[in-house]
Parts: sequence; structure tokens; C-alpha cells
Amino acid sequence: MSHGDTTQAFVQTTTEHSFGLMRIGAALLALPVETLREVIASPKELGTLPIAAQGLCGTVQLRGTVIPVLDLRPTLGLPVVEERERVIVMMRYQGRLLGLLASSVQGMAKVRSDRLHVLNTATPIQSAAIATHSFELDEGVATLLDAARIAALPDVPMVEEPKANAEERTLGLREPLLLFRCGALPFGIDAMSVDGTVPSTVVRESSLKGEWCRGVITHHGYEVPVIDTLKTLGLGEVAQGVRESAAVVLRFPKGYLALMLDEVRDIVRVPASDILPMPICGVPNAALFKGMLAGNEGEQHLLLNAASLHEHPVLSSLASLSQPVGGASSAKGDDDAACTNLPYLTYRVGVETASSLIQVSEIVAYPTTAVPLKQGRDAAIGVFTHRKASVPLVCLCTLLGRPVRVDTETARVLLVEDAGQYVGFVVQSLCSIENAKWEQANVPSTKNHHTVDAVRSWQPLIEVGVREQRRTLPRLDLVQLARALRNEMAQPCTTSAVNAPSGVNEDAPLSYSAS
Repeated sequence: MSHGDTTQAFVQTTTEHSFGLMRIGAALLALPVETLREVIASPKELGTLPIAAQGLCGTVQLRGTVIPVLDLRPTLGLPVVEERERVIVMMRYQGRLLGLLASSVQGMAKVRSDRLHVLNTATPIQSAAIATHSFELDEGVATLLDAARIAALPDVPMVEEPKANAEERTLGLREPLLLFRCGALPFGIDAMSVDGTVPSTVVRESSLKGEWCRGVITHHGYEVPVIDTLKTLGLGEVAQGVRESAAVVLRFPKGYLALMLDEVRDIVRVPASDILPMPICGVPNAALFKGMLAGNEGEQHLLLNAASLHEHPVLSSLASLSQPVGGASSAKGDDDAACTNLPYLTYRVGVETASSLIQVSEIVAYPTTAVPLKQGRDAAIGVFTHRKASVPLVCLCTLLGRPVRVDTETARVLLVEDAGQYVGFVVQSLCSIENAKWEQANVPSTKNHHTVDAVRSWQPLIEVGVREQRRTLPRLDLVQLARALRNEMAQPCTTSAVNAPSGVNEDAPLSYSAS
């Protein structure tokens, strides 16, 4: 069977296919999910690999395995430009791994065979382009790539996939899930479909109010319809007298829609095996759910299906009625002119701070079973186990030299992975998920960013929100900080890198409190 026949046979014999979507520059690309292992944040610098192959840009370490990384833009005829935020999509083919450099991941798509259109070229199949088909989505036209053809590109190296346990083999695309509570029921949804979270807002009266819609809120300069989440799902109803509510704002193909809720709980990344199918019998509106998340300690969450919500006739119609405040004619306006369209997590560490959402592997409550270490000015405050790994707890407030108290009841732990090892950064509280409207360019510097002092001293500014919600925040590179922290903790020295920076007032209140 020649290269490319694998995709062709797959298309001919299957009625519906699941694809993982990613963007490389402006191009929307797809690969069959069985050829995808996971997605990781790209380090600032890749390792060197002295092999001359078109697009080969270096290596990355993943849990002890050195994996070649390929930039497909030269092969696809796309311009090569520098990007501040990148991800690496791990492609699996015939037991071998190759990292594909991408701008972002775009979730999953299920496509029927009759919607796949063959891309014919005059080139013989042995040297044909790596793209085989195209198909239409709400986000635009996607191009399907063939893993066999990518693996057969001249001189491109791949490495043997290490033996893995059952959980690791089913990780797939570990995209983040936003978990929230509405009434007594726990829910979750793909975090990449979320435009932002609103801790508390007043739902205003509107002509849109009806059986489905409770009114509107203002979000990023838009009047956004708000729906009664429980009533929409057929699981109850929010009390009619409630006017103030938390909300999560979802991006729809044509507008925005807000879901009423009680609180945003966490963000997690889970293996596909943790998501169980939703039973059809006995579940109202089962088509709106993706499944159930079987979490730790017996917790279970009903996972909403963002794609099904987009296709719902009433919800999509309501979302299309969102409009700029004041009836401005522009759908986006000047506020979004410099939008990077990258999701950021904002949190409090003395001051509100932002970090790229893709750098955070998981967010968990402060572990009550953590073994405490020395307290006081030391940033390392404990250690706990999570998913069969021991994780150091580091108070981010102390590490940044901010002597503020952290309450374990409201604190959250941001799990950040680097080279297969985790660091748990303790923050005071979570704020929201928002897209960046503007980012300060990375100024060329000779600073050694492999030290904790260098990372915390260079925090470029980022702007989120619009109009009355616009604010400029410091952006913290958590992966770089975790790497520098682990390196310095591993070196025997009299002054630990995990101590608070010099200059912190020793008479100030403790940076961390277990109260």
C-alpha cells in the first residue's frame, strides 16, 4: 500500500471520523485522532539536532524522551514567522513519535465521509503533498494531513514511542476542561470554547428575555444574552428572583452566549479514559452532553458538548443577537484590533497576574493531605502526591516577594509541567479566563532566564478586557519559572532559590498561612 492509501482506505470504509484540529499560522489543519498522542507547550528554545531536513527545528524532551520537532510551514508553503506562543502536537505513527510545531490547538471535530473532499495533484503519490482532503467547519475550511506522508518526508527523523501504561496510551489531546457548579449540580466544558468567566454580575432586563433567556450582561463591550443553565438542560431552574449571578461566556460561530452559574471551580486536563459516555435513557437533552467526568475522590461532572450547543437552533439564534454596547456597527471594533486570540488565566498573587492557559496542566484545590515543609519566608511549603507523582508545593506570592496571606480554603494550585515533572504553584485565588487584547513584545535581553530571579524580574505586560473592564497585568511565564526553580532546587547551596527574594521585610506578615 503506497503512502496516502492509509487515509484513502480509512475514508472509504468509515462513515464518521474524529479529527484533532490545530492552527499553523492562519491555516486550519486536521489529523486523525488515533495519530495524536498529546499537546504540550513549546519551550522558548528547542534542543539542537544536527540533521538537515526541511522544517526540522530541533528537539523537545517529554518525560525523558527526546523527540524531534518539525515545522510544517515550509512543506505547506506557509510563511515562517516568529510567534510568542506555540504548542507542540505529538504525532504517533507506527509506534514512532514526531513533534509538530503549531500556533494553537482548536479542539476536536467529527466529520462524515461525504463531507471529505479529495485534494488531487498532478504529482505522483509517492512524493505528493502531505494534505489529502479538505472539509468545511464553522471555523473555516480545514485541511486533512496524512501522518504516513509526514513520516515519509525526506530525512525527517522519528523516535520510538516509549512503553506506556494504559492511561498514558489514551491521553489523546489533553485539552483543558473548565469545571463549574450550577445549583447543586457540577458541570464541565471545553475551556478552549470559553471566551471568559465573570465572577459576579447583574443580569439586566432585555427585550430578549423569555423562556430561555433571563436577560443580558455586558462582556468585553458586548451585550450578551444570558440563559438559565439548569432550565436549558432540563435539570431544574434558577430561582426567578435571582438577578446577580456568576457566568461563563461561550464563543459561538456568530456571537456570544452566557451561562448562569454559582461558581467556577477548577480547570483540569484529563485522559480520555476519564470521560465516560452519557447514558441516553433518563437524561434530558442528552445530545447537549459530551459525557461524564469521573474525577478524583468520587467527584463527577456532567460535561457539556460545545459543538452541540453551537448547533442548537435556539441557543445559536440567541448568540447571534449579542451586539456591541451602544449598537456600534463594527462586530469587533478597535478594542479587538490587536487581539492575539490566545486564552490567558488570571489569578491573584498579591496583584492580579496572567499566564498562558496552555502552560497550566491542571488546577486543583489546596491538598489537605499535603506534607508541610518549613514555613516562613521559604517559598517551598509542602509536598503532595497527584496522579501517582510527588509534587512540590511552592507559594507563588512568596516566590515573587509579596508578603501576603494565602487562605487554603480559597487558594488554588496551578500544576505546571516541565520535562515530565510537575511543580504546584499556590495562588491566592483564580480570577478569570480571558483573551489577550495586547501584549508587550519580548525585548531582546542578555539576561539569563534560567534563574528564578531573572524570570520573576522580567514580566512583560498584557492587556485583557475592554472598556470599563480593560486592565493591564503582568504576564508570568510559569514553565520557565518551574524549570528555573527545579534547576536551582537541585543544586546544593546555602541560599536556596526557593527563598523569598532578598529585600523582603522579615517583620512583614507571613507569606503563607494555613488558617
